[in-house]
Amino acid sequence: MIELLKDEAHPTPSPERNTLCDRGIRHVAFTVTDVGASWRRLREGGCQTLSEPVNSPDGKARLFFARDPEGNLLEMVQMLANK
Repeated sequence: MIELLKDEAHPTPSPERNTLCDRGIRHVAFTVTDVGASWRRLREGGCQTLSEPVNSPDGKARLFFARDPEGNLLEMVQMLANK
């Protein structure tokens, strides 16, 4: 189980930046079985989705990015069957 939450008891300012091209740990990726269902569930749960699910350039995966309630970048990836 992974828990995504906003810690209201210990508020801290959001980072000024957190983009994929920054150095260091920038995001966490999860493999999911249904990227469309994951996209809907995160949106319904209040996460900011940064894109709709799209196919990777090599066609091997379907994915999207979102931010959790504290602004951390999340990547959800569904591996597609070999063609």
